[in-house]
Amino acid sequence: MLIPIITGPTGVGKTAISIELYNSYNIEIISADAFQVYRNMNIGTSKPDVHVLNEVPHHLISILEPHEYYSAGKFVENAEKLIEEILSKGKLPVIVGGTALYIDRLVCGIFNDITKSGDIRSKILNEALEKGYDFLYNKLGNIDSLYATKISSNDHVRIVRALEVYEKFKKPYSTVMVEHHVNPKYKYKVFFLQKKREALYEIVEKRIDDMFNNGWIEEVELLLRMGCTTDKPSFKAIGYREIAEYIKGNENLEETKRKIKKKTRNFVKRQFTFFKKLGYIDKIDDKNSIDNFFKTYYKDYKK
Repeated sequence: MLIPIITGPTGVGKTAISIELYNSYNIEIISADAFQVYRNMNIGTSKPDVHVLNEVPHHLISILEPHEYYSAGKFVENAEKLIEEILSKGKLPVIVGGTALYIDRLVCGIFNDITKSGDIRSKILNEALEKGYDFLYNKLGNIDSLYATKISSNDHVRIVRALEVYEKFKKPYSTVMVEHHVNPKYKYKVFFLQKKREALYEIVEKRIDDMFNNGWIEEVELLLRMGCTTDKPSFKAIGYREIAEYIKGNENLEETKRKIKKKTRNFVKRQFTFFKKLGYIDKIDDKNSIDNFFKTYYKDYKK
């Protein structure tokens, strides 16, 4: 059986289509979003409205505190368990979200993360403090040039992870990932919703203005009062660090909005670039292709 995935860039309308599907089919939605997992981060992560969440069964939304760590591996583990549970109830699980790495790992399988070691990681982090992350990135390049070219020199998490794996196995991360690859439990049908970029840019810029009007600044203020700091994983979500700087008085409001809009446009570009490389997606411009596929392939789940 093919499990449907509805993905695409920010602002393309994934949530709206999933709700329309719920009105016609017995489905439950599994969110594939790296930041909607966090509680008290509703506006800036564009979570569905409360009344939608109350009416339509959603999973993997608001399950973690903002200081907790989430990963593609954890997402795959959670998603595969949920798929099994939802199917056992006679319902259809539908994956909805735009975190490209999560989608790719779910479809293609993932590296079995068996190497974590506090001592090794501490050693690498101490080296980063002493010599800097540029030194670590160059070190990674000498050990595993293939993987180093795939990540940014600013991607500190992946740099540390790759060096940690090397210390454990004495093999390049790119080699170990192949050796410890875990195949996916299910097969998927991936719909990539797309619009012209210019139209998407207009949508996301208006959305950002609406977020500010709906209390985004107050949302970040609450997180800071709760003790969240900008180095937490959740604050990697676009806009949160920028608004925190505004709250601290280090930036004016208009410049903050400009930076967030620019970062969001760049993120949309990266989403297109990432998915463009994947051979397993079906690019669609409207929901007709999804409707036709559901009518044919998932007719047994019709309400």
